[in-house]
Amino acid sequence: MNDPLKIVYMGTPDFAVPALLSIAKAGHDIVAVYTQPPRPAGRGMAVRNSPVHQEAEALGLTVQDESGAQVVVTMGSYGVGVSRLVAAIAEQTHDALGLCWPMQVAPAQAQAPAEEVPLEPIIIGPAFNGKQVQLDLVVTEMVLRYARHRTMGRIDPAMITQGVATEKEPARDLAAALAESLESGRLDDFFAQLGPQHAAYRALQKSLPRYQRIKTAGGWPVIDDGPPLELGDCGVRVAQLRKRLGVSGNVQRSAALKAACFDDRLVTAVAGFQRRHGLTADGVVGERTLAALNVPVEQRIRQIQLNLERWRWMPEDLGSRYVLVNIPGFQMQVVEAGQVVKTMRTIVGQKRRPTPVLSSKITYLEINPYWYVPPKIAREDLLPKIQENPSYLVRQNFRVFDSWDQDARELNPFTINWASLSEAHFPFRLRQEPAAHNALGRVKFMFPNELCVYIHDTPAKSLFKRSSRPFSSGCVRVEAPLELVALLLRHQDWDQARLSEAVASNQRQVVILDDPMPVHLVYLTAWVAAGGETHFREDIYGHDQTLLSALNESTATPLARGNVIPYPVYWGRL
Repeated sequence: MNDPLKIVYMGTPDFAVPALLSIAKAGHDIVAVYTQPPRPAGRGMAVRNSPVHQEAEALGLTVQDESGAQVVVTMGSYGVGVSRLVAAIAEQTHDALGLCWPMQVAPAQAQAPAEEVPLEPIIIGPAFNGKQVQLDLVVTEMVLRYARHRTMGRIDPAMITQGVATEKEPARDLAAALAESLESGRLDDFFAQLGPQHAAYRALQKSLPRYQRIKTAGGWPVIDDGPPLELGDCGVRVAQLRKRLGVSGNVQRSAALKAACFDDRLVTAVAGFQRRHGLTADGVVGERTLAALNVPVEQRIRQIQLNLERWRWMPEDLGSRYVLVNIPGFQMQVVEAGQVVKTMRTIVGQKRRPTPVLSSKITYLEINPYWYVPPKIAREDLLPKIQENPSYLVRQNFRVFDSWDQDARELNPFTINWASLSEAHFPFRLRQEPAAHNALGRVKFMFPNELCVYIHDTPAKSLFKRSSRPFSSGCVRVEAPLELVALLLRHQDWDQARLSEAVASNQRQVVILDDPMPVHLVYLTAWVAAGGETHFREDIYGHDQTLLSALNESTATPLARGNVIPYPVYWGRL
C-alpha cells in the first residue's frame, strides 16, 4: 500500500460504519473519530452510543481528553453541527482539487492520541490518485445510499401498514446521475433533485423551517386546563389562547396582546385553527381543541418529518388524473392536471379494521351492487343479530348460500339452526341484494388489490357530519358517489339521465372504465393545503408512532430526518 493517510472520521449512523471499517482495514491512520453524543433510542428509549461510537471503541479509535482518559469525541448538533461546519469550510477552502481541511480546524490536532503530532491537511479529490481509491468507493456508496433514502425512504413501508407497495424504484439511475453531476461540476444539482418531485411533498418540505424557527424561539405557550372558552370569556386563559395563536400565526401578534377578552376575531382565529386540525369549526375551545392547541411544536415537527418519509414511498407518477384518499384526513380528492377538481368527505376503517395504504387503478364500477358479506363481518357482526332474530336477514334483504363456490345452493334462512353456529364455525355465504338500504349504497368502485377493499356509497349519510369518521370495516365510503361516477364516466356514453335511470332500476349493472383511473389510499397526518396552510390530523391507527420507532431503531441521521442537504461533505471528485 502507499503511504497511509492521517484521517479524522466524522459519522454517526449505521450506514457510516462500513466506511469507517474500510478505512481502518486499508491501513490508514484514523487519528480521531467525531460522532453524535449518546442519546435515547429504541423501544425502551435507553441511552445508547451511536453505531459509529460503538465501532470506534471496538477498534480502539480514541483520543486523550484533558484528564488523560481515552474517549471517542462526541459533538452535539444544536443547529450548528458537523455537517454545517463542514459546509462552511467547504465554501471557503475548496479548490479545483476538491475539499481541503485547513490545519487550523483539524479536529484532533489539539488532542493527539499519545504524542503531539501535527496533522497534514486532508484533501478529498483526485490529487491522491491511487492512495484513496478505496476511500472514494466507500464515500460514493454512502452518497448513493443517502440519495436512495431521500428518493425511496429509509423504512420499508410494509413495516408500517398492511398492503402498501414496496417495489418502488427510482425514476432515474442515481449512480449515472451522480457521475454526470461530478463530470459537469454541479454536484449541488444532484442533491437538490433528490426526493419526490410532487408539489405536495415540496410544499410540506418548505413548511418545516417555520416550525423549527418556532421551536428555536421557545415554542408556543401551554393553555391551562379549565372549562370551554368561548365568545365573551375573559381572563388568564384567554390571554394564553391569544398568545398561543399569535405564535403559530393564527392571529396577529399585535392583536394577541391588546384584547383581553374572547371577541369575534378570536372566534374566527379559533375556527381557522380547528379547520386546520380536522375539528368542528365552532370557534369554541373545548376539550379536543384544547388538546390540539397544547400539542408541543416538537411533535408537529416530527409529524411533518414522518409524512415527508411517507411521500418518498409514493409512486413517482401519480397519474395525469387520479383519486387521492387521505385516510386520517377523512377526505377524497379528484386531481386532474395537477388541480383538485372535486373534494368530498369520506368514512374509513375502524382501528381494529383499518383501511390499508395502497395504489391501484379503478377499472370498473357497479351500480346497485351486491354486497357479499366478508366472512369476518358475517361471523362477528351479523351472526349475533341473526341469532337474536332470524327474520333480520329477510328484513335486510339478505340471501343465504351454503358455500362460497360459484354453484353454491341458496338456503332458506328459517331452516338453519343459527344457534349452533359461532365465530369459529360459520360455513355460509351471505349476499345482500341491491336496494336503497344496501350497505354499499347505490354504487361501488372497484380496483384490484389483495386486501379486497374498495370505495363505495353508504346509506348512513348522517355519519359524514362528524369531524372524525373511522367507522367502516376497511373500505372507503364517499359522501357524493354519483358525482364521482359522473367524473369517471364523463368521456363515455353516460349522461345524468342514463345514470339516474340505472340507479332507479335496482338492477345490478357493471360499467367498465375505458380509461382506468389511478387511485391512491394514503396515510398523511400532515400536509399543506392549497392556500398554503399546514394541516395536521390525529394519528388514528398509531402509524406515526410505529414509523417513529422504526426510524429510531434504524438510527436515522439528523440529516435525513431534518432534510438538510449535506452536499459539501462529499465535495470533490468522488
